[in-house]
Amino acid sequence: MQLHGTIPPHLGNLSFLISLDISDNTFHGGFPEELAHLRRLKLINVTSNNFSGAIPSFFSLLPNLRFVYLSSNQFLGKIPTSFSNLTKLEVLRIQRNFLDGEIPREIGDLRYLTVLDLQYNQLTGSIPPSIFNITTVQVTALTGNNLTGKLPRTI
Repeated sequence: MQLHGTIPPHLGNLSFLISLDISDNTFHGGFPEELAHLRRLKLINVTSNNFSGAIPSFFSLLPNLRFVYLSSNQFLGKIPTSFSNLTKLEVLRIQRNFLDGEIPREIGDLRYLTVLDLQYNQLTGSIPPSIFNITTVQVTALTGNNLTGKLPRTI
């Protein structure tokens, strides 16, 4: 829709919102803290925008979040360990950003995760063995990072 600008904090007043899809626009900046009030939110899709800064830790306060699409933006910093609080999370796609550091071990606590896509960031270290214990995972995409180590033989 060729929308642009920043996300208004008033969006956090839409307490009955269950899906927020503003993908393929040119929004920029960060997310207002008021989005933490969207307790019924199940899906957030901001793919292909120009969001920057760290991934907000307040996502962990959204207990019904199942689908998180943050791909193709300019997020930087670490993957928040607080994602492990999203106990219903099924899809986490944060590829094509500028995330660095290690993949948090806590990602392995996401028991309903089916898709984990962390491709084309600047992640380092080894793949946490806990990820291989998620029995629901169908896709694990880690290409285009600086990961090291070996894959466990048991996978």
